[in-house]
Amino acid sequence: IVLLALAATSVPLVEAALASPTGPCARPTDHCPAVKTLLERREGYGERAVGGLGGVFVDVTSSADEGSGTLRAALEAPGGPRWVRFASDMSISLSRQLRAPSDVTIDGRGRAITLLDHGVSVLGARNVILTHLTIDGRLRTFGQAVDIANGSRDVWVNHLDLSRFNDRLMNVKNGSTDVTVSWVKFHDHNKVMLIN
Repeated sequence: IVLLALAATSVPLVEAALASPTGPCARPTDHCPAVKTLLERREGYGERAVGGLGGVFVDVTSSADEGSGTLRAALEAPGGPRWVRFASDMSISLSRQLRAPSDVTIDGRGRAITLLDHGVSVLGARNVILTHLTIDGRLRTFGQAVDIANGSRDVWVNHLDLSRFNDRLMNVKNGSTDVTVSWVKFHDHNKVMLIN
């Protein structure tokens, strides 16, 4: 089951009032204002997605593809729930697809975050939130900007700007359910989405 709320016009990708990696909260709890403000906006079939709630904040400090402080390292590190934030505006050129594990939020609010050449896969994962990101394939790769598959559930994809991949911009397939896609801008593309 998928709920779509698509933006017909340009979507603001930065909400400066919310957020910052240096905010006052030590952990991403529902008492933390920036966390609470985002979670209050959930709707539709993916409204139970909690992402990294109750886990730890992980700050991305490097725009490199791999290594310490990178988005890839934040997602691949072992451990429990995590709420991934960004220390500054950044464009990240990816050599391969990122994979979001269960119980994770990738939160680009308050920053201008662009992923280039590859996107994010949610494969067999639960409780995933992707918000306020630009993903631009630059027509360099055959793949998807966001690939939700293999029985993933409780996923919320919110305020993304997706463009120029050689395959679809988004998949929701292979038994994935309880997904909300809200305020997503799809452009410069002719095969936008597969839902099956």
